Amino acid sequence: MKAYWLGPFGMAAWLACASAGLQAATPAAGTSGDMPGPARVPAGSALTATERSFMTRAAASGLYEVEASTLATQKAASPAVKAFADMLVRHHTDANSELMKIGSQHKIALPARAQLPAAKQAVINRLSKSSGTGFDRDYLRTVGIADHQADIKLFEQASRTTRNPALKAWVDKNLPVLRQHLSQAQQIPQPTAALPDNSGMHNPHHQETS
Repeated sequence: MKAYWLGPFGMAAWLACASAGLQAATPAAGTSGDMPGPARVPAGSALTATERSFMTRAAASGLYEVEASTLATQKAASPAVKAFADMLVRHHTDANSELMKIGSQHKIALPARAQLPAAKQAVINRLSKSSGTGFDRDYLRTVGIADHQADIKLFEQASRTTRNPALKAWVDKNLPVLRQHLSQAQQIPQPTAALPDNSGMHNPHHQETS
């Protein structure tokens, strides 16, 4: 085999060709190969102002219903009301946790316990001073029915307008749960105040006989 002397100019040309071939064989960063490029953000994943506003309202409502229902598990007189409240605590705690994760991914500071809207805090304060069947009636009518009716309207609107995939999935997952809560609250018999016991009172129409 004959050896060829390339000379300085020939050697330079050979090195340039070899370098070009090596670059062509090396996968570009972020396209393929063992070294992944930066993660791509899916189209439509950025939250709109409307979506951010919904998340803030939904988080505040969830925190409020957990707190009100926690009171109900301690103060309700009816076992049915207590069981309903316990279910709400579990369901809303799980939903709140999932929503907080979405907020964290998008760097949104969602409300904490100390940031409940004034109207929600007023209900908590009122319930905390109530007890017995009066508590049960107020809790069912306010938290179980009225608040869930408002939540359902809020979530139905969000389901129609939300475009962020993660948030849309969260809304569509929890909307049927809210409807279930409302249905169950409406099926629980409304507690009534106990009637006074008049058995020991004097009956003016009753005359003792001797």
